[in-house]
Amino acid sequence: RVDGKKTVEGESTFSDVPADAYFYIPAIWASQNKIVSGYEDGTFAPYNTIARAETVTMLYRYNK
Repeated sequence: RVDGKKTVEGESTFSDVPADAYFYIPAIWASQNKIVSGYEDGTFAPYNTIARAETVTMLYRYNK
């Protein structure tokens, strides 16, 4: 949201991010820009509680 609407190419590589989810495009964008990488099992876990360290990591990667 901070960076405005983004366009993406391709599809989500996360097994738990359906195409009709409101966060589909942002999740793809963040993944393609190496801000998020998801979990080792191929999930994004959008409904899990995020840890402070994960938040800081995303902010750091975004700000690079």
